Amino acid sequence: MSRLLLVDDHVLLLDTLRDYLTRSLEGMEIDTARTIAEAEAALARPDTYDLAIVDYRMPGSRGISTLRGLVENPCDIPVAVMSGQASAEDVRAILQQGAMGFIDKAVSGSSLTHAVRLMLSGERFIPASLLSSQSARRGSSGPGDDGSEPLPPKAMAVLRLLRQGRTNKEIGRELELEEVTIKLYIGRLAKRFGARNRVQVLMAAMEHGLLD
Repeated sequence: MSRLLLVDDHVLLLDTLRDYLTRSLEGMEIDTARTIAEAEAALARPDTYDLAIVDYRMPGSRGISTLRGLVENPCDIPVAVMSGQASAEDVRAILQQGAMGFIDKAVSGSSLTHAVRLMLSGERFIPASLLSSQSARRGSSGPGDDGSEPLPPKAMAVLRLLRQGRTNKEIGRELELEEVTIKLYIGRLAKRFGARNRVQVLMAAMEHGLLD
């Protein structure tokens, strides 16, 4: 069983997030904290949480310096940030401080679930929008690489099955394709979106409106 700590001063949002993630993530135990002090105390207890998700702009927070203190907690519990008001520069600064990831409060429920699963697996979650902007600055994107053009039917089919949590073998069986071909499709999708793994491919596809 995984344990998650949610930290936010908005009680209604906190309760809604906890209820949604409890339903969406089987075997998940979720605790909440409403102040920075409560979060610091919770993160100081050993063998408690696998991940903490903290609102970036809570009362009493000093921004980056507060985040740094939380990230450097004595139990080495991974800390991610959630916010509804953060620029691309803010997100980069947050990630540079060692945060496990950044989640925009405007994301869909399914996107939130994918992000949490990714971070619980030990991988950092970087918003697809930030990945896209980094690719654009490097000049690596060609026409359609921003995800704005429609995908071929087969690629869309792969995406939909990925969203269902299917393995490459299961997707290949469903589409009557070899597993190596499915890997190639996923690799091309990752390159198109500037993503690093399957979950980020899905997140990017959702952000571009390719998946409901």
